[in-house]
Amino acid sequence: MQKQLGQILGMAIIGLAILWIPQQAEAQYYGYGRYGGYQGTPYQSRYSFRHRMHGYLGGQVMGMAMLHQRVDGVGHVGSGGGFGLFGGARLSPFIALELNWTFTFHDESWNEGNWVIHAIDMLSMQTITGDLKIHIPTFGPLEPFVQVGGGFGFLGVTGDYYNDGYIFTSGPMFNLGGGLDLWFGPFFSIGGRVLYRGIYFTESDHAGNLDADSNFVNALSFEANAQFHF
Repeated sequence: MQKQLGQILGMAIIGLAILWIPQQAEAQYYGYGRYGGYQGTPYQSRYSFRHRMHGYLGGQVMGMAMLHQRVDGVGHVGSGGGFGLFGGARLSPFIALELNWTFTFHDESWNEGNWVIHAIDMLSMQTITGDLKIHIPTFGPLEPFVQVGGGFGFLGVTGDYYNDGYIFTSGPMFNLGGGLDLWFGPFFSIGGRVLYRGIYFTESDHAGNLDADSNFVNALSFEANAQFHF
């Protein structure tokens, strides 16, 4: 009798294990926790669906305020605004890597001695950066992060009587700042961020007509974005 009871108890334990293990594996795979479909283990319950390993794509609208410039001779970039695209991978609840491209339009004025020359309709600036984002995981829909990265900036001309869209100077850059994301579910979020951008434009010229000396630009960008997570 005891042997039969032991066999029945052993079969019951095996059956419960068969039902329990797939649910735990699925909960761990999706990173579900307090806000997920499964509660998972106590470790998993510390995190939410948005903290799973996943990729994301997004777009942004932005403004850029020029704080200070060191202009050696000719060249000045005014404040402006534009748009951008970005994509990345959330590697853990805390770390994400991101590739970011922006395109902004700026007022211009080029100075030669006591003369101010307005020969260009508008300047265009592009930046391409690789960024490290450090997230601060939360259980609510709002999640802050800090961001640091580096890359290159490109300065061109838009709508002038030279060659429209011509890039006449470029140089290395870095950015540093942070932001806040608002999540509406596992697959969509909106957010904003503020970044300091330091860009060093090296000496160049525009088809022999427009000489540009080196210029270190200190700027602050303000951004609103939407992101799709998969």
